[in-house]
Amino acid sequence: AQAQQSDLAGNTGTSTANTFTVAVAVPAPPTNLSPPTISGTAAVGETLAADQGTWSGAPAPTYSYQWRRCDSGGENCVNIAGATGQSYAVAEADADATIRVSVTAVNDAGSATATSDHTAVVVGQPTNTSLPIISGTLKEGRTLTSAPGTWSGTQPISYAYQWNSCEDDGDCGAIPGATSMTYTLTSAEAGLRVSLSVTASNSIGSQTATSAMTESVQAVSPDNTDAPTIAGTAQKGQTLAASPGTWGGTAPISYAYSWRRCDSTGAGCVAISGASGGSYSLTVSDIGSTIRVQVTASNTAGSSSALSDATAPVAGVYRSDVMADNPVAYWRLAETSGTTAADETANHDSGTYMNGITLGAPGALVGDSNAAPRFDGVDDDVSMGNPASGIFKFGTSNFTVETWIKTVQGIQLTADMAIVAKQSPITSNPSWELTLTDDTSFVGRIRAKLNDSTGTTLKAYSGVRVDDGKWHYIVATFDRANGITVSVDAAPRFTAGATTGDVNNNTPLLIGQEGRIYPYFKGQIDEVALYRGLLSSARITSHYENGAAVQTSPPTSTAPPTISGIAENGYLLTASPGSWTGTQPISYVYQWQRCDSSGANCANIQGSIKPSYTLTGGDVGSTLRVTVTALNPGGSTLATSSPTAVVADASPDPVIAAAGDIACRSNPVMSGTTCHYGLTSNLIVADSRITDVLALGDDQYDCGDYQFFVNFFGPTWGSILAKFRPIPGNHEYLTYAPQSPNGSQPPGTLDSCDPETTVPAAGYFDYWNGVGGDTGRAGDRDKGYYSYDVGSWHLIALNTECYAIGGCDAGSPEETWLRADLAAHPNACTLAYWHEPRFSSGAVGNNPYVSALWQDLYYAEADIVLNGHDHDYERFAPQNPLGQADPAHGIREWVVGTGGRSHGGFDTVQPNSEVRNADTYGVLKLTLHPSGYDWQFVPESGKTFTDSGSTACH
Repeated sequence: AQAQQSDLAGNTGTSTANTFTVAVAVPAPPTNLSPPTISGTAAVGETLAADQGTWSGAPAPTYSYQWRRCDSGGENCVNIAGATGQSYAVAEADADATIRVSVTAVNDAGSATATSDHTAVVVGQPTNTSLPIISGTLKEGRTLTSAPGTWSGTQPISYAYQWNSCEDDGDCGAIPGATSMTYTLTSAEAGLRVSLSVTASNSIGSQTATSAMTESVQAVSPDNTDAPTIAGTAQKGQTLAASPGTWGGTAPISYAYSWRRCDSTGAGCVAISGASGGSYSLTVSDIGSTIRVQVTASNTAGSSSALSDATAPVAGVYRSDVMADNPVAYWRLAETSGTTAADETANHDSGTYMNGITLGAPGALVGDSNAAPRFDGVDDDVSMGNPASGIFKFGTSNFTVETWIKTVQGIQLTADMAIVAKQSPITSNPSWELTLTDDTSFVGRIRAKLNDSTGTTLKAYSGVRVDDGKWHYIVATFDRANGITVSVDAAPRFTAGATTGDVNNNTPLLIGQEGRIYPYFKGQIDEVALYRGLLSSARITSHYENGAAVQTSPPTSTAPPTISGIAENGYLLTASPGSWTGTQPISYVYQWQRCDSSGANCANIQGSIKPSYTLTGGDVGSTLRVTVTALNPGGSTLATSSPTAVVADASPDPVIAAAGDIACRSNPVMSGTTCHYGLTSNLIVADSRITDVLALGDDQYDCGDYQFFVNFFGPTWGSILAKFRPIPGNHEYLTYAPQSPNGSQPPGTLDSCDPETTVPAAGYFDYWNGVGGDTGRAGDRDKGYYSYDVGSWHLIALNTECYAIGGCDAGSPEETWLRADLAAHPNACTLAYWHEPRFSSGAVGNNPYVSALWQDLYYAEADIVLNGHDHDYERFAPQNPLGQADPAHGIREWVVGTGGRSHGGFDTVQPNSEVRNADTYGVLKLTLHPSGYDWQFVPESGKTFTDSGSTACH
């Protein structure tokens, strides 16, 4: 080799040539001298690094890497896709495998591959491959179970649980303490959803997976496990408190209360209106009852109810209520033995039970175990004496007498019966009494009577009867300057009159007898109290409420009284009381008033105090109205009708009266239950307006004997003989015959008939037509049917003793005559009458054999049929011959077997029967107008039943 050089000046030079030897490299392929190695931790998520190992080869090789996944023994290796770098991040797929790396060395002479030794087995942390699962019923109280889901990762793997409650939008929160594989749902989850988070852990790490949310958890409806209870004292005025008891079910649970009033055994309960709180104050209406409370528990899932046990029967406070008014004497009469009737007051004026009176019978007060004596009506009474203190001497002072009474069921008063009295032996001397009376027009009512030292006598009566076998609360207040008020069951009736003189006497105060002329009381008397002063109406009501266990409210008018009828002289007006609310029963007192033509300047019409009023000439040019005073234990209220039209003048229309089943074969009486025909005759004899009297058969019992007609019917009903238009009944056709040896009676006979009565109906026709007369007031002797006109009306008297006159069926002589008579008298209004009714609810019942007569009358558009036979009063609505309601064309039938002989009774109530009564004698009055009629049942003296109205003719 020779070197040549030059400088900047361009000079050149050449070195001396040298000779040397050059070593030239020959290419050689890569050869591994030591295998590759792997560094790093064999765990998922860690990074492994490869070292290529030692290699020879010329030129120097380059290296490439291939990571391989092998089994745990380092065998069966496969390339890991994409893992070609010098480092490798261990993946989940490598868990439980080993890793090798293959290194390939490459140069110009060739290539070679060497593989590392395998790593340790790769450790994998838990990884969820399927979510946890929840199973079970989604309802409070039920237990849910879980499966943790599927996990990969190096074993062992442990699991931790967390139950979550979730909103519908997926917002979940951990349930405190809910960390088991199972979870029992509570009320806190009701309406929410539930999920479960599972955390899987191993030696490498942990991972959490959460299940899908469930549907909403159902709430559990309330369930009672311990019944409600009631605390407090069962006494009127006390407050009871309810505990709801113990309940299961989803919270929150709300409670509603319903207090219930039950019978003394705790059964028959009814909800108490308005009693819906957790406590209840006992009222008078609860006295004698037991109380229970029903608790209804409710939540979002529903509701259920539970009932408490019953309290003890609620005790009343009658005694303390009476004592609060400072009576001067108060005898409860509650003793069950002995002869002393204790006085509850500090005066200690005890009485003496006389003559073995029966003690210990159940008393008057509801919810009070106190007894009451039973008076036998013979000689039982209680004598309170005449204390030297003068405590029972009221002088000229006001005073009040109070008691409870109960008559014997079905009693028939024949005389007064004293209840409490301080009576003088001489009638006119100072005295006072409280009596159950038989006074005319007031039978069965309470009478309070006072005689003072000036000779003044004042009597006051209750507004209602009390002889019905029931307990009644009786109070008489003696207001000496103004009058006496008698209250029955706290409903008052005032009678004006001053009694300012002294009332003192020295006779004993008696209970059950007055010590002079009246019979002894028969029934029971209880809780007698005397007051020096007047008990107010409020205190009377309070005593009654506490004794009878009723909550009273005064009458309130919700619709005013009304008046029906034609405002014309002679017509009947009928009042309706209107509509009322308040404690039942409500009674009504009527007062008719005459007003000027404009309806103003009204004045009471004296004595016109019944529901109906017949207009007179004195009313012409005026208007009328009626006031109705409603009374009940809560008080009284007055309401007034609108005035009528101005009363027009007209000639009075005829008035007829009708009744059958009249006279006994003995003298009339005023008491008892039979033979009141004298009282009923007074009703027709005293009324001069009556133009005609229709005797509806069975006029004289038992057999229509002529002499009995003369002796008994004649002096009473027969005293106005000229007004009569009679028809016969079955008793008129009976004749005398003795009983057969077997005790039977031959048909058509009675052994009680006069033995001279041997010709059917002979006595009847002899009386009405004259002895032996073939015709007369009762029609032809062989027929007994006839017709006549009264005013513009046509009246037809029929004989339904059909067997005696050739029958009553179609084509019979009477039926043929009837059809001809109807054709000959086409009057606008027609009335027919006979004895046996076609329709009746009475014990005798329907009589279909008169159907042909009824049918003829119906086709002729008759208006009224009157009958007797059944001993009662019954009014039917208009009906056709089949007994079907027919308001347009039907006939209105009355049964008026109320002439006085005896009372009957009712059996099966027939269709269209509108009004019935079987305990009142009386007569039916009909005012016959040209195009209609008024009716009014007028009762015997002392009775109150009535019936009235108006109807137009067909």
